[in-house]
Amino acid sequence: SSSWPLTQFLKDYGGVAISIAVLLVVEYAASAGSPKVAALAATIPTGTPLALLLVSWRTAASLSSREATSVASEAAVTKSWWTVAGIDERTALIGFSESCLKGTLCNVAFSLALVAASRRGASWIVLLVCGFSAWLTAYQIINFVLSDSAAKKTL
Repeated sequence: SSSWPLTQFLKDYGGVAISIAVLLVVEYAASAGSPKVAALAATIPTGTPLALLLVSWRTAASLSSREATSVASEAAVTKSWWTVAGIDERTALIGFSESCLKGTLCNVAFSLALVAASRRGASWIVLLVCGFSAWLTAYQIINFVLSDSAAKKTL
């Protein structure tokens, strides 16, 4: 099956191209003396949409190859641009979306730690240590709260 050149380019080089473009914007904003624009550019969710496309394409490709070798099943319903093909793709996209939410909450903890430490006059290395410590702590708390063992302990 042939794919559009842009689709194939994104699959092959999209992550690198987007990362370089964002880094160039951040560098330009920082060198122009605009730390707010640099910070805003650094937090634009570029990796998440690209990763979403890659997860979706790979899951769809996996389903297509299985469907080609088997009889059509309940999971092989008609797919359009606003629906998913079946339970496997839906499960993959739900898992991806939930992980994005966890990561976003951890990034909020990272940013809150940066704000708190910077207001106290911390150096950049202390900011990073505080930020990553907050990120890791938030990650552990979120995983504990959402785990099966935490649910069983509250009953």
